[in-house]
Amino acid sequence: MKYLLLLAFALLAGCETTRSKKKSDDEDDRKYTKLSVTDLSGNMMSEWLAEGRVKKAEQGYTINAVERHTAPPYPTDSKYPNGRICTVVGPNIILEDVEKPDWLKKLDGEKK
Repeated sequence: MKYLLLLAFALLAGCETTRSKKKSDDEDDRKYTKLSVTDLSGNMMSEWLAEGRVKKAEQGYTINAVERHTAPPYPTDSKYPNGRICTVVGPNIILEDVEKPDWLKKLDGEKK
């Protein structure tokens, strides 16, 4: 009986997680990164604005997108205030740290 209780305790203790949010995780949430996708000639195909972590995926990067711009012949501008999980792929992807966009600051009630 004693060993059965010990086994049950060991199995149940393994299910519990005590992971707390680190300071670096908080900083990643406020980080904004612009991903510029270009063709082999350097012409812009699309630009993405990511909020939080940019994760390397098997092909490209997985991001929480808040903004997207595409190039001609059919240019589009899309904004995702709540974020949208996307995978960015292309021949050349350039990452650049940027500030939070003004439209998102205004939506969040922040001052410019």
